[in-house]
Amino acid sequence: MTDSQFNAGLEAKAARMHTLGRLRGKLFFTPVMADNAMNVMLSLLVGELQSSPVSDTALAVANLLSRDETETIIDKLVQAGLAATTGIEPDRRTVGLTPLGSARMRSYVGDYPDV
Repeated sequence: MTDSQFNAGLEAKAARMHTLGRLRGKLFFTPVMADNAMNVMLSLLVGELQSSPVSDTALAVANLLSRDETETIIDKLVQAGLAATTGIEPDRRTVGLTPLGSARMRSYVGDYPDV
């Protein structure tokens, strides 16, 4: 299997996991059933695999989050060394995985049972 084929399979799996997380979020509106940080990480991984920059706004919309929730999650992921932001202005910045965040997400999604 080539790297390109592996990345395509990883992208499809991450996208499916993200879709399932969104479905869970729509069915269970309370935070007790939510895993918003993982959904954000899946969004960032798909963005990385597609070579597409991901904005705060895109993360909020894709993950059904408020701007404040999105900012809190991004801040926690940055503090954990899993994500990094570019740009100073929140409305123009992008968010991406750090090498550590990318390696952990690739391992997690790769090891996750087929969905």
